[in-house]
Amino acid sequence: MLGKIKIFSKYVRWLIFGAGLFFLIITFKQHALEVGSLKITALGWVDLGLSLIVTLLAHIWSGWVWTWILREFNQPVPVFWALRIYLTTNMAKYIPGNVWHFYGRILTINQIGVPGNVATVSVLLEPLLMAAAALIMALLGSFAPLQNTSAHGLEIGAYKFSQTVIQIGKILGLTGVLLGVHPVILNPLVKFLGKGKLKNQRKKHHPAPKFTRKITAESDKDSLNSLRLEPGQLQRYPLVPLIGELGFLWLRGSGFLLAMLAMLQPLDSFNLSTLISSGFLVLSAFSFAWLLGLVLPGAPGGIGIFEATAIALLQNNFPPGILQ
Repeated sequence: MLGKIKIFSKYVRWLIFGAGLFFLIITFKQHALEVGSLKITALGWVDLGLSLIVTLLAHIWSGWVWTWILREFNQPVPVFWALRIYLTTNMAKYIPGNVWHFYGRILTINQIGVPGNVATVSVLLEPLLMAAAALIMALLGSFAPLQNTSAHGLEIGAYKFSQTVIQIGKILGLTGVLLGVHPVILNPLVKFLGKGKLKNQRKKHHPAPKFTRKITAESDKDSLNSLRLEPGQLQRYPLVPLIGELGFLWLRGSGFLLAMLAMLQPLDSFNLSTLISSGFLVLSAFSFAWLLGLVLPGAPGGIGIFEATAIALLQNNFPPGILQ
Protein backbone atom coordinates (compact mmCIF):
# COMPACT_ATOMS: atom_id res chain seq x y z
CA MET A 1 0.00 0.00 0.00
CA LEU A 2 2.78 2.40 0.95
CA GLY A 3 4.57 1.54 -2.27
CA LYS A 4 1.52 2.48 -4.32
CA ILE A 5 1.21 5.77 -2.44
CA LYS A 6 4.86 6.59 -3.17
CA ILE A 7 4.39 5.81 -6.87
CA PHE A 8 1.22 7.94 -6.95
CA SER A 9 2.95 10.85 -5.18
CA LYS A 10 5.77 10.67 -7.73
CA TYR A 11 3.30 11.03 -10.60
CA VAL A 12 1.52 13.86 -8.77
CA ARG A 13 4.85 15.65 -8.39
CA TRP A 14 5.51 15.53 -12.12
CA LEU A 15 1.89 16.43 -12.91
CA ILE A 16 2.11 19.60 -10.82
CA PHE A 17 5.47 20.49 -12.33
CA GLY A 18 4.13 19.89 -15.85
CA ALA A 19 1.00 21.95 -15.23
CA GLY A 20 3.05 24.85 -13.88
CA LEU A 21 5.48 24.68 -16.79
CA PHE A 22 2.60 24.56 -19.30
CA PHE A 23 1.00 27.61 -17.68
CA LEU A 24 4.28 29.53 -17.87
CA ILE A 25 4.80 28.66 -21.54
CA ILE A 26 1.24 29.66 -22.51
CA THR A 27 1.45 32.92 -20.56
CA PHE A 28 4.83 33.79 -22.06
CA LYS A 29 3.54 33.02 -25.56
CA GLN A 30 0.50 35.28 -25.07
CA HIS A 31 2.64 38.21 -23.93
CA ALA A 32 5.82 37.56 -25.93
CA LEU A 33 5.62 40.88 -27.79
CA GLU A 34 5.18 42.82 -24.55
CA VAL A 35 8.11 41.01 -22.96
CA GLY A 36 10.26 41.65 -26.02
CA SER A 37 9.49 45.36 -25.93
CA LEU A 38 10.82 45.76 -22.40
CA LYS A 39 14.01 47.79 -22.17
CA ILE A 40 15.86 48.12 -18.91
CA THR A 41 17.06 51.67 -18.28
CA ALA A 42 20.12 52.67 -16.26
CA LEU A 43 17.87 53.17 -13.23
CA GLY A 44 16.34 49.77 -13.93
CA TRP A 45 19.76 48.12 -13.76
CA VAL A 46 20.32 49.81 -10.41
CA ASP A 47 17.03 48.33 -9.20
CA LEU A 48 18.06 44.88 -10.44
CA GLY A 49 21.39 45.20 -8.65
CA LEU A 50 19.64 46.19 -5.45
CA SER A 51 17.24 43.29 -5.91
CA LEU A 52 20.16 40.86 -6.12
CA ILE A 53 21.80 42.35 -3.02
CA VAL A 54 18.57 42.26 -1.00
CA THR A 55 17.92 38.66 -2.04
CA LEU A 56 21.44 37.65 -0.99
CA LEU A 57 20.94 39.43 2.34
CA ALA A 58 17.71 37.48 2.77
CA HIS A 59 19.57 34.17 2.53
CA ILE A 60 22.27 35.38 4.92
CA TRP A 61 19.55 36.51 7.32
CA SER A 62 17.88 33.10 7.04
CA GLY A 63 21.12 31.39 8.00
CA TRP A 64 21.41 33.67 11.02
CA VAL A 65 17.84 32.79 12.05
CA TRP A 66 18.85 29.13 11.91
CA THR A 67 21.39 29.84 14.66
CA TRP A 68 18.55 31.37 16.69
CA ILE A 69 16.66 28.08 16.36
CA LEU A 70 19.70 26.20 17.68
CA ARG A 71 19.84 28.61 20.63
CA GLU A 72 16.25 27.64 21.46
CA PHE A 73 17.75 24.25 22.36
CA ASN A 74 20.73 25.77 24.21
CA GLN A 75 23.10 24.81 21.38
CA PRO A 76 24.85 28.02 20.28
CA VAL A 77 27.20 27.69 17.31
CA PRO A 78 29.64 30.21 15.77
CA VAL A 79 27.57 32.52 13.57
CA PHE A 80 29.98 32.87 10.64
CA TRP A 81 30.65 29.13 10.60
CA ALA A 82 26.91 28.43 10.58
CA LEU A 83 26.35 30.93 7.76
CA ARG A 84 29.00 29.24 5.62
CA ILE A 85 27.41 25.83 6.16
CA TYR A 86 23.90 27.14 5.60
CA LEU A 87 24.65 29.01 2.37
CA THR A 88 26.75 26.19 0.92
CA THR A 89 24.23 23.45 1.65
CA ASN A 90 21.39 25.67 0.45
CA MET A 91 22.46 24.97 -3.13
CA ALA A 92 21.63 21.30 -2.58
CA LYS A 93 17.89 21.93 -2.32
CA TYR A 94 17.80 22.29 -6.12
CA ILE A 95 19.06 18.71 -6.51
CA PRO A 96 16.35 16.03 -7.04
CA GLY A 97 15.33 14.51 -3.74
CA ASN A 98 14.99 17.86 -1.97
CA VAL A 99 16.65 16.53 1.20
CA TRP A 100 20.37 17.07 0.59
CA HIS A 101 20.45 20.50 2.25
CA PHE A 102 18.90 18.83 5.34
CA TYR A 103 21.43 16.00 5.11
CA GLY A 104 24.43 18.33 4.98
CA ARG A 105 23.33 20.58 7.84
CA ILE A 106 22.37 17.77 10.19
CA LEU A 107 25.60 15.83 9.72
CA THR A 108 27.80 18.92 9.96
CA ILE A 109 26.41 20.35 13.18
CA ASN A 110 26.22 16.85 14.67
CA GLN A 111 29.94 16.43 14.03
CA ILE A 112 30.77 19.53 16.11
CA GLY A 113 28.93 18.18 19.14
CA VAL A 114 25.30 19.19 18.66
CA PRO A 115 23.13 16.18 19.64
CA GLY A 116 21.56 14.39 16.69
CA ASN A 117 18.02 15.00 17.91
CA VAL A 118 18.65 18.76 18.20
CA ALA A 119 20.40 18.83 14.83
CA THR A 120 17.38 17.14 13.26
CA VAL A 121 14.75 19.38 14.81
CA SER A 122 16.67 22.59 14.07
CA VAL A 123 16.80 21.72 10.38
CA LEU A 124 13.19 20.55 10.13
CA LEU A 125 11.82 23.40 12.22
CA GLU A 126 13.26 26.04 9.90
CA PRO A 127 11.06 25.31 6.82
CA LEU A 128 8.00 24.92 9.05
CA LEU A 129 8.55 28.37 10.55
CA MET A 130 9.23 29.73 7.05
CA ALA A 131 5.91 28.32 5.86
CA ALA A 132 4.10 29.84 8.84
CA ALA A 133 5.78 33.21 8.24
CA ALA A 134 4.87 33.11 4.54
CA LEU A 135 1.23 32.43 5.37
CA ILE A 136 1.22 35.26 7.92
CA MET A 137 2.70 37.65 5.35
CA ALA A 138 0.17 36.54 2.74
CA LEU A 139 -2.74 37.08 5.12
CA LEU A 140 -1.48 40.44 6.38
CA GLY A 141 -0.89 41.66 2.84
CA SER A 142 -4.38 40.55 1.83
CA PHE A 143 -5.82 43.34 3.97
CA ALA A 144 -4.79 45.67 1.12
CA PRO A 145 -7.70 46.48 -1.23
CA LEU A 146 -7.91 44.31 -4.35
CA GLN A 147 -9.32 44.99 -7.78
CA ASN A 148 -12.17 42.52 -7.41
CA THR A 149 -13.32 43.83 -4.05
CA SER A 150 -15.79 46.57 -3.31
CA ALA A 151 -17.42 48.21 -0.37
CA HIS A 152 -19.96 45.39 -0.44
CA GLY A 153 -17.42 42.59 -0.31
CA LEU A 154 -15.86 40.04 -2.62
CA GLU A 155 -17.47 38.18 -5.51
CA ILE A 156 -16.05 34.85 -6.67
CA GLY A 157 -18.25 33.38 -9.35
CA ALA A 158 -21.74 32.96 -7.94
CA TYR A 159 -20.55 33.40 -4.36
CA LYS A 160 -20.59 36.71 -2.52
CA PHE A 161 -18.74 37.41 0.70
CA SER A 162 -19.29 40.52 2.81
CA GLN A 163 -16.33 42.55 4.08
CA THR A 164 -17.15 41.43 7.62
CA VAL A 165 -16.95 37.76 6.66
CA ILE A 166 -13.69 38.35 4.78
CA GLN A 167 -12.05 40.15 7.71
CA ILE A 168 -13.21 37.50 10.19
CA GLY A 169 -11.79 34.81 7.90
CA LYS A 170 -8.42 36.57 7.75
CA ILE A 171 -8.30 37.00 11.53
CA LEU A 172 -9.18 33.33 12.05
CA GLY A 173 -6.50 32.38 9.54
CA LEU A 174 -3.83 34.41 11.34
CA THR A 175 -4.93 32.96 14.68
CA GLY A 176 -4.73 29.44 13.28
CA VAL A 177 -1.18 29.97 11.98
CA LEU A 178 0.02 31.45 15.28
CA LEU A 179 -1.51 28.54 17.20
CA GLY A 180 -0.06 26.08 14.68
CA VAL A 181 3.53 26.90 15.65
CA HIS A 182 2.86 26.19 19.33
CA PRO A 183 5.07 23.36 20.64
CA VAL A 184 1.98 21.22 21.37
CA ILE A 185 1.27 21.10 17.63
CA LEU A 186 4.74 21.67 16.21
CA ASN A 187 6.58 18.93 18.11
CA PRO A 188 4.47 16.02 16.74
CA LEU A 189 4.74 17.49 13.24
CA VAL A 190 8.53 17.77 13.43
CA LYS A 191 8.71 14.23 14.82
CA PHE A 192 6.67 12.92 11.89
CA LEU A 193 8.83 14.75 9.33
CA GLY A 194 12.02 13.58 11.03
CA LYS A 195 10.98 9.93 10.82
CA GLY A 196 9.85 10.36 7.24
CA LYS A 197 12.32 12.29 5.11
CA LEU A 198 15.53 11.34 6.84
CA LYS A 199 14.79 7.64 7.35
CA ASN A 200 13.70 7.32 3.75
CA GLN A 201 16.96 8.94 2.68
CA ARG A 202 18.94 6.53 4.83
CA LYS A 203 17.23 3.55 3.17
CA LYS A 204 17.80 4.77 -0.38
CA HIS A 205 21.62 5.04 -0.07
CA HIS A 206 21.85 7.74 -2.76
CA PRO A 207 25.31 9.28 -3.07
CA ALA A 208 25.43 12.78 -1.67
CA PRO A 209 26.43 15.73 -3.86
CA LYS A 210 30.18 16.36 -3.92
CA PHE A 211 30.06 19.69 -2.11
CA THR A 212 27.78 18.18 0.56
CA ARG A 213 30.17 15.28 1.11
CA LYS A 214 33.07 17.70 1.43
CA ILE A 215 31.33 19.75 4.10
CA THR A 216 30.11 16.78 6.08
CA ALA A 217 33.46 14.96 6.34
CA GLU A 218 33.53 12.45 3.53
CA SER A 219 35.52 9.98 5.59
CA ASP A 220 32.59 9.40 7.94
CA LYS A 221 30.33 7.57 5.49
CA ASP A 222 28.16 5.98 8.18
CA SER A 223 27.29 9.28 9.87
CA LEU A 224 23.70 9.27 8.68
CA ASN A 225 23.18 5.67 9.78
CA SER A 226 24.60 6.33 13.24
CA LEU A 227 22.75 9.60 13.69
CA ARG A 228 19.85 9.54 16.10
CA LEU A 229 16.87 10.62 14.01
CA GLU A 230 14.36 11.06 16.82
CA PRO A 231 13.78 14.85 16.82
CA GLY A 232 14.18 16.88 19.98
CA GLN A 233 11.33 18.68 21.68
CA LEU A 234 10.64 22.39 21.52
CA GLN A 235 10.09 23.65 25.06
CA ARG A 236 8.72 27.14 24.41
CA TYR A 237 6.89 29.12 21.76
CA PRO A 238 9.42 29.96 18.98
CA LEU A 239 8.50 33.65 18.85
CA VAL A 240 11.97 35.03 18.07
CA PRO A 241 12.71 32.57 15.22
CA LEU A 242 9.22 33.18 13.80
CA ILE A 243 9.84 36.93 13.74
CA GLY A 244 13.19 36.20 12.10
CA GLU A 245 11.50 34.19 9.34
CA LEU A 246 9.05 37.06 8.81
CA GLY A 247 12.11 39.24 8.23
CA PHE A 248 13.38 36.71 5.68
CA LEU A 249 10.08 36.81 3.75
CA TRP A 250 10.07 40.62 3.89
CA LEU A 251 13.58 40.76 2.42
CA ARG A 252 12.80 38.22 -0.30
CA GLY A 253 9.58 40.05 -1.15
CA SER A 254 11.41 43.36 -1.26
CA GLY A 255 13.90 41.88 -3.72
CA PHE A 256 10.99 40.74 -5.88
CA LEU A 257 9.43 44.21 -5.68
CA LEU A 258 12.69 45.85 -6.76
CA ALA A 259 12.91 43.51 -9.75
CA MET A 260 9.39 44.54 -10.75
CA LEU A 261 10.35 48.20 -10.44
CA ALA A 262 13.26 47.61 -12.81
CA MET A 263 10.88 46.20 -15.42
CA LEU A 264 8.38 49.04 -14.96
CA GLN A 265 10.78 51.88 -15.70
CA PRO A 266 10.07 52.15 -19.47
CA LEU A 267 6.31 51.59 -19.26
CA ASP A 268 4.76 55.05 -19.43
CA SER A 269 1.24 53.62 -19.44
CA PHE A 270 1.68 52.28 -15.94
CA ASN A 271 2.20 54.58 -12.99
CA LEU A 272 5.12 53.51 -10.82
CA SER A 273 3.36 54.91 -7.77
CA THR A 274 0.73 52.21 -8.29
CA LEU A 275 3.31 49.51 -7.66
CA ILE A 276 4.70 51.31 -4.63
CA SER A 277 1.24 51.85 -3.15
CA SER A 278 0.46 48.19 -3.88
CA GLY A 279 3.56 46.99 -2.05
CA PHE A 280 1.54 45.02 0.49
CA LEU A 281 -0.32 43.28 -2.32
CA VAL A 282 2.95 42.34 -4.02
CA LEU A 283 4.45 41.05 -0.76
CA SER A 284 1.28 39.08 -0.07
CA ALA A 285 1.27 37.49 -3.54
CA PHE A 286 5.01 36.79 -3.37
CA SER A 287 4.68 35.13 0.06
CA PHE A 288 1.80 32.91 -1.05
CA ALA A 289 3.59 31.93 -4.27
CA TRP A 290 6.78 31.21 -2.32
CA LEU A 291 4.77 29.12 0.17
CA LEU A 292 3.26 26.97 -2.59
CA GLY A 293 6.71 26.50 -4.10
CA LEU A 294 7.90 25.29 -0.69
CA VAL A 295 5.12 22.86 0.21
CA LEU A 296 3.80 21.51 -3.12
CA PRO A 297 5.57 18.51 -4.65
CA GLY A 298 7.19 19.53 -7.89
CA ALA A 299 10.53 20.64 -9.23
CA PRO A 300 13.41 20.98 -6.73
CA GLY A 301 13.35 24.33 -4.94
CA GLY A 302 9.78 25.02 -6.08
CA ILE A 303 10.96 26.12 -9.54
CA GLY A 304 7.97 26.68 -11.81
CA ILE A 305 5.33 26.54 -9.09
CA PHE A 306 6.38 29.90 -7.64
CA GLU A 307 6.48 31.62 -11.03
CA ALA A 308 3.10 30.26 -12.16
CA THR A 309 1.43 31.27 -8.89
CA ALA A 310 2.93 34.78 -8.87
CA ILE A 311 1.75 35.42 -12.43
CA ALA A 312 -1.75 34.12 -11.67
CA LEU A 313 -2.08 36.33 -8.59
CA LEU A 314 -0.66 39.56 -10.03
CA GLN A 315 -1.56 39.55 -13.72
CA ASN A 316 -4.83 41.44 -13.12
CA ASN A 317 -3.06 44.21 -11.20
CA PHE A 318 0.16 44.74 -13.18
CA PRO A 319 1.27 44.59 -16.83
CA PRO A 320 1.69 40.87 -17.61
CA GLY A 321 4.96 41.50 -19.46
CA ILE A 322 6.90 42.41 -16.32
CA LEU A 323 5.80 39.23 -14.56
CA GLN A 324 7.29 36.84 -17.10
